[in-house]
Amino acid sequence: MLAELVALAAPDSPMQSELLRAVMAREAECPTALDDGVAFPHVRTPLVREVLLSAAVLDHPIAFGATNGNPVDVLFLLLSPTQSPSEHLQALRALSHVVSDATVIARLRASASAEQFVTVVRSVTR
Repeated sequence: MLAELVALAAPDSPMQSELLRAVMAREAECPTALDDGVAFPHVRTPLVREVLLSAAVLDHPIAFGATNGNPVDVLFLLLSPTQSPSEHLQALRALSHVVSDATVIARLRASASAEQFVTVVRSVTR
């Protein structure tokens, strides 16, 4: 699933394999799965020049290292340039706000399209 999220976030990058390795290394160091079926893997890397984000709602939840063992079905991937720590933190804060509300997570899971998913996220982050 991480490979697909990397491809969505950086579709034109010739460095997708390297980005995937960076995300996987960061995730191995400190898993980002929350106990409610949400994960937001993120990494700061010199392989990107701007903050990139992708997301997915899975039909079939996957194991992702949550402390309670629950599988994950909502994922956000954040890729940020190494030289932009404040932008990375700002994006993490916004994501944290989105995933901290069970009602919002339910609305994300119920989204029938990518557009509807984005509308839900935007309604929370404005």
